[in-house]
Amino acid sequence: MASFLYFIPGIAGVTRRDIERVGLGAIFPDRLPAWCGCEHGPGGTAGVVCVAPRIEELGGAAPKHGYYPPKQTWLQRPALAAAPGLSVPGPCPSVWVGYETDAKPRPQDLHRPEMIAGYNVRLEDGNDWLVPVARSIPRGSILPRRMSLGPNGEIVWECLPRFAAFSALAEEAWLDYRRVNGWLEADEAALEMTAGRAQEIAVAALAMNYRVGLIELAILQVLSTANMIEVLDAMIDVPAFVAAARRAAEQKKNSDPTTTPDGCSSNDGSPAG
Repeated sequence: MASFLYFIPGIAGVTRRDIERVGLGAIFPDRLPAWCGCEHGPGGTAGVVCVAPRIEELGGAAPKHGYYPPKQTWLQRPALAAAPGLSVPGPCPSVWVGYETDAKPRPQDLHRPEMIAGYNVRLEDGNDWLVPVARSIPRGSILPRRMSLGPNGEIVWECLPRFAAFSALAEEAWLDYRRVNGWLEADEAALEMTAGRAQEIAVAALAMNYRVGLIELAILQVLSTANMIEVLDAMIDVPAFVAAARRAAEQKKNSDPTTTPDGCSSNDGSPAG
Protein backbone atom coordinates (compact mmCIF):
# COMPACT_ATOMS: atom_id res chain seq x y z
CA MET A 1 0.00 0.00 0.00
CA ALA A 2 1.44 3.34 -1.05
CA SER A 3 0.43 6.68 0.38
CA PHE A 4 1.42 10.31 0.58
CA LEU A 5 3.67 11.27 3.46
CA TYR A 6 3.57 14.64 5.20
CA PHE A 7 6.39 16.26 7.14
CA ILE A 8 5.42 18.87 9.72
CA PRO A 9 8.49 20.64 11.12
CA GLY A 10 8.88 21.98 14.63
CA ILE A 11 6.61 19.57 16.53
CA ALA A 12 7.31 16.39 18.51
CA GLY A 13 3.84 14.83 18.28
CA VAL A 14 0.58 15.27 16.37
CA THR A 15 -2.66 16.68 17.72
CA ARG A 16 -5.86 17.73 15.98
CA ARG A 17 -4.86 21.34 16.53
CA ASP A 18 -1.55 20.72 14.71
CA ILE A 19 -3.34 19.15 11.74
CA GLU A 20 -5.77 22.04 11.43
CA ARG A 21 -3.06 24.66 11.93
CA VAL A 22 -0.97 23.43 9.01
CA GLY A 23 -3.94 23.05 6.65
CA LEU A 24 -4.19 19.27 6.59
CA GLY A 25 -7.62 19.10 8.16
CA ALA A 26 -9.28 18.19 4.84
CA ILE A 27 -6.78 15.35 4.27
CA PHE A 28 -7.28 13.93 7.79
CA PRO A 29 -10.79 15.03 8.89
CA ASP A 30 -11.81 11.72 10.45
CA ARG A 31 -8.88 10.59 12.56
CA LEU A 32 -5.31 11.56 13.24
CA PRO A 33 -2.59 10.18 10.96
CA ALA A 34 0.01 7.69 12.06
CA TRP A 35 3.28 9.52 12.72
CA CYS A 36 6.88 9.17 13.82
CA GLY A 37 9.42 11.68 15.01
CA CYS A 38 12.31 12.75 12.79
CA GLU A 39 15.42 14.67 13.86
CA HIS A 40 16.47 15.68 10.36
CA GLY A 41 13.57 15.83 7.92
CA PRO A 42 13.14 17.67 4.62
CA GLY A 43 14.82 21.06 4.90
CA GLY A 44 17.13 19.73 7.63
CA THR A 45 14.79 20.46 10.54
CA ALA A 46 13.22 18.23 13.20
CA GLY A 47 9.55 17.36 13.11
CA VAL A 48 7.19 14.49 12.42
CA VAL A 49 6.37 12.42 9.34
CA CYS A 50 2.67 11.61 9.01
CA VAL A 51 0.80 9.05 6.96
CA ALA A 52 -2.86 8.10 6.68
CA PRO A 53 -3.70 5.01 8.75
CA ARG A 54 -4.48 2.04 6.54
CA ILE A 55 -8.07 1.01 5.94
CA GLU A 56 -8.24 -2.52 7.33
CA GLU A 57 -10.77 -3.90 4.85
CA LEU A 58 -8.53 -2.97 1.92
CA GLY A 59 -5.77 -5.18 3.26
CA GLY A 60 -2.05 -4.57 3.14
CA ALA A 61 0.12 -2.57 5.48
CA ALA A 62 0.64 1.14 5.75
CA PRO A 63 3.76 2.38 3.96
CA LYS A 64 6.95 2.68 5.96
CA HIS A 65 6.84 6.23 7.24
CA GLY A 66 9.88 8.15 8.18
CA TYR A 67 12.47 10.19 6.32
CA TYR A 68 14.46 8.04 3.87
CA PRO A 69 15.83 10.46 1.24
CA PRO A 70 17.32 7.85 -1.14
CA LYS A 71 13.93 6.16 -1.60
CA GLN A 72 11.58 9.13 -1.33
CA THR A 73 10.66 12.27 -3.21
CA TRP A 74 9.75 15.33 -1.13
CA LEU A 75 8.25 18.65 -2.20
CA GLN A 76 7.43 21.68 -0.11
CA ARG A 77 3.76 22.47 -0.48
CA PRO A 78 3.06 26.02 -1.61
CA ALA A 79 0.59 28.17 0.27
CA LEU A 80 -2.79 28.06 -1.46
CA ALA A 81 -5.84 30.15 -0.69
CA ALA A 82 -9.05 28.19 -0.27
CA ALA A 83 -11.38 28.88 -3.19
CA PRO A 84 -14.92 30.09 -2.37
CA GLY A 85 -17.28 27.24 -1.63
CA LEU A 86 -14.57 24.59 -1.44
CA SER A 87 -13.82 22.31 1.50
CA VAL A 88 -10.19 21.72 0.51
CA PRO A 89 -8.23 24.57 2.11
CA GLY A 90 -4.70 25.42 1.15
CA PRO A 91 -1.84 24.07 3.25
CA CYS A 92 0.69 25.88 5.38
CA PRO A 93 3.88 26.43 3.33
CA SER A 94 5.99 24.80 6.03
CA VAL A 95 4.48 21.37 5.30
CA TRP A 96 6.28 18.98 2.96
CA VAL A 97 4.58 16.22 0.99
CA GLY A 98 6.42 13.09 -0.07
CA TYR A 99 5.99 9.66 -1.57
CA GLU A 100 8.06 6.59 -2.30
CA THR A 101 9.80 7.43 -5.57
CA ASP A 102 9.14 4.03 -7.11
CA ALA A 103 5.58 3.70 -5.81
CA LYS A 104 3.35 6.72 -6.29
CA PRO A 105 -0.01 6.35 -4.53
CA ARG A 106 -2.89 4.83 -6.51
CA PRO A 107 -6.57 5.64 -5.98
CA GLN A 108 -7.09 2.48 -3.94
CA ASP A 109 -4.29 3.62 -1.63
CA LEU A 110 -6.02 6.95 -0.98
CA HIS A 111 -9.57 5.79 -0.17
CA ARG A 112 -11.40 7.56 2.59
CA PRO A 113 -13.21 5.33 5.11
CA GLU A 114 -16.58 6.49 3.76
CA MET A 115 -16.82 6.19 -0.03
CA ILE A 116 -19.77 7.85 -1.79
CA ALA A 117 -21.26 5.99 -4.75
CA GLY A 118 -20.89 7.43 -8.22
CA TYR A 119 -19.13 6.83 -11.53
CA ASN A 120 -15.67 5.48 -12.24
CA VAL A 121 -13.74 7.94 -14.40
CA ARG A 122 -10.47 6.85 -16.02
CA LEU A 123 -7.84 9.52 -15.32
CA GLU A 124 -4.39 10.08 -16.81
CA ASP A 125 -2.69 7.51 -14.58
CA GLY A 126 -4.76 4.80 -16.27
CA ASN A 127 -6.72 4.09 -13.09
CA ASP A 128 -10.43 4.44 -12.44
CA TRP A 129 -11.31 7.04 -9.80
CA LEU A 130 -14.73 6.96 -8.15
CA VAL A 131 -16.42 10.34 -8.58
CA PRO A 132 -19.37 10.74 -6.18
CA VAL A 133 -22.74 11.69 -7.60
CA ALA A 134 -23.85 14.82 -5.78
CA ARG A 135 -26.84 15.67 -7.95
CA SER A 136 -28.88 12.87 -9.49
CA ILE A 137 -31.08 13.54 -12.51
CA PRO A 138 -33.99 13.97 -11.91
CA ARG A 139 -34.01 13.30 -8.16
CA GLY A 140 -31.82 16.19 -7.03
CA SER A 141 -29.10 15.61 -4.45
CA ILE A 142 -28.49 12.00 -3.39
CA LEU A 143 -25.72 12.73 -0.91
CA PRO A 144 -26.24 11.17 2.53
CA ARG A 145 -28.93 13.00 4.50
CA ARG A 146 -30.24 12.94 8.06
CA MET A 147 -33.76 12.92 9.42
CA SER A 148 -34.74 16.11 11.17
CA LEU A 149 -37.72 18.25 12.10
CA GLY A 150 -38.82 21.02 9.75
CA PRO A 151 -39.99 24.50 10.82
CA ASN A 152 -43.56 23.25 11.31
CA GLY A 153 -42.64 20.05 13.11
CA GLU A 154 -42.73 17.91 9.97
CA ILE A 155 -40.18 15.20 9.24
CA VAL A 156 -37.60 16.33 6.68
CA TRP A 157 -34.42 14.83 5.29
CA GLU A 158 -31.62 17.37 5.12
CA CYS A 159 -28.13 17.16 3.66
CA LEU A 160 -25.50 16.32 6.27
CA PRO A 161 -23.50 19.43 7.12
CA ARG A 162 -20.24 17.87 5.96
CA PHE A 163 -21.70 17.48 2.45
CA ALA A 164 -23.36 20.90 2.21
CA ALA A 165 -20.43 22.65 0.49
CA PHE A 166 -20.04 19.85 -2.05
CA SER A 167 -23.78 19.87 -2.76
CA ALA A 168 -23.54 23.61 -3.50
CA LEU A 169 -20.67 22.95 -5.92
CA ALA A 170 -22.82 20.38 -7.73
CA GLU A 171 -25.57 22.95 -8.16
CA GLU A 172 -22.98 25.34 -9.60
CA ALA A 173 -21.81 22.71 -12.07
CA TRP A 174 -25.41 21.85 -12.99
CA LEU A 175 -26.21 25.51 -13.64
CA ASP A 176 -23.24 25.77 -16.01
CA TYR A 177 -24.23 22.54 -17.76
CA ARG A 178 -27.70 23.91 -18.39
CA ARG A 179 -26.18 27.20 -19.59
CA VAL A 180 -24.00 25.37 -22.12
CA ASN A 181 -27.00 23.42 -23.41
CA GLY A 182 -29.33 26.42 -23.53
CA TRP A 183 -31.67 25.14 -20.82
CA LEU A 184 -31.75 28.15 -18.51
CA GLU A 185 -35.11 29.56 -17.53
CA ALA A 186 -36.04 33.05 -18.68
CA ASP A 187 -35.32 34.53 -15.26
CA GLU A 188 -31.99 32.71 -14.84
CA ALA A 189 -28.55 34.02 -15.68
CA ALA A 190 -25.19 32.32 -15.43
CA LEU A 191 -21.67 33.36 -16.29
CA GLU A 192 -19.45 30.91 -18.15
CA MET A 193 -17.50 28.77 -15.72
CA THR A 194 -13.79 29.48 -15.95
CA ALA A 195 -11.24 26.72 -16.44
CA GLY A 196 -9.81 27.58 -13.02
CA ARG A 197 -13.17 27.13 -11.32
CA ALA A 198 -13.80 23.86 -13.16
CA GLN A 199 -10.42 22.65 -11.88
CA GLU A 200 -11.30 23.62 -8.31
CA ILE A 201 -14.61 21.78 -8.42
CA ALA A 202 -13.05 18.69 -10.01
CA VAL A 203 -10.43 18.59 -7.25
CA ALA A 204 -13.15 18.95 -4.60
CA ALA A 205 -15.11 16.09 -6.21
CA LEU A 206 -12.14 13.73 -6.10
CA ALA A 207 -11.31 14.84 -2.56
CA MET A 208 -14.70 13.58 -1.36
CA ASN A 209 -13.63 9.94 -1.82
CA TYR A 210 -9.84 10.23 -1.65
CA ARG A 211 -7.28 11.85 0.64
CA VAL A 212 -6.12 14.32 -1.98
CA GLY A 213 -6.08 18.01 -2.71
CA LEU A 214 -4.74 20.16 -5.52
CA ILE A 215 -1.07 19.44 -4.77
CA GLU A 216 -1.53 15.68 -4.44
CA LEU A 217 -3.42 15.47 -7.74
CA ALA A 218 -0.79 17.63 -9.44
CA ILE A 219 1.95 15.28 -8.20
CA LEU A 220 0.03 12.31 -9.58
CA GLN A 221 -0.60 14.17 -12.88
CA VAL A 222 -4.04 12.60 -13.23
CA LEU A 223 -6.21 15.50 -14.37
CA SER A 224 -6.43 16.77 -17.95
CA THR A 225 -8.61 19.35 -19.66
CA ALA A 226 -10.69 16.50 -21.09
CA ASN A 227 -11.18 14.24 -18.07
CA MET A 228 -11.75 17.24 -15.79
CA ILE A 229 -15.04 17.80 -17.64
CA GLU A 230 -15.83 14.08 -17.27
CA VAL A 231 -15.40 14.46 -13.52
CA LEU A 232 -17.84 17.38 -13.40
CA ASP A 233 -20.32 15.52 -15.61
CA ALA A 234 -20.11 12.49 -13.30
CA MET A 235 -20.79 14.50 -10.15
CA ILE A 236 -24.04 15.86 -11.65
CA ASP A 237 -25.11 12.51 -13.16
CA VAL A 238 -24.82 13.51 -16.83
CA PRO A 239 -24.19 9.87 -17.91
CA ALA A 240 -27.63 8.90 -16.55
CA PHE A 241 -29.23 11.88 -18.29
CA VAL A 242 -27.62 11.02 -21.63
CA ALA A 243 -28.68 7.38 -21.30
CA ALA A 244 -32.28 8.41 -20.50
CA ALA A 245 -32.35 10.76 -23.49
CA ARG A 246 -31.15 7.96 -25.78
CA ARG A 247 -33.80 5.59 -24.46
CA ALA A 248 -36.49 8.21 -24.98
CA ALA A 249 -35.31 8.85 -28.56
CA GLU A 250 -35.27 5.11 -29.29
CA GLN A 251 -38.76 4.64 -27.87
CA LYS A 252 -40.05 7.54 -29.95
CA LYS A 253 -38.42 6.09 -33.05
CA ASN A 254 -39.91 2.63 -32.43
CA SER A 255 -43.39 4.04 -31.85
CA ASP A 256 -43.37 6.21 -35.00
CA PRO A 257 -45.68 4.48 -37.54
CA THR A 258 -43.91 6.15 -40.46
CA THR A 259 -40.60 4.51 -39.56
CA THR A 260 -39.87 0.96 -40.68
CA PRO A 261 -37.81 -1.46 -38.53
CA ASP A 262 -34.69 -0.69 -40.55
CA GLY A 263 -35.06 3.02 -39.88
CA CYS A 264 -36.12 4.01 -43.39
CA SER A 265 -39.11 6.34 -43.67
CA SER A 266 -41.86 5.45 -46.14
CA ASN A 267 -45.46 6.51 -46.71
CA ASP A 268 -46.50 3.46 -48.72
CA GLY A 269 -45.00 0.71 -46.66
CA SER A 270 -42.03 0.15 -48.97
CA PRO A 271 -38.43 1.35 -48.50
CA ALA A 272 -37.90 4.92 -49.64
CA GLY A 273 -36.00 5.14 -52.90
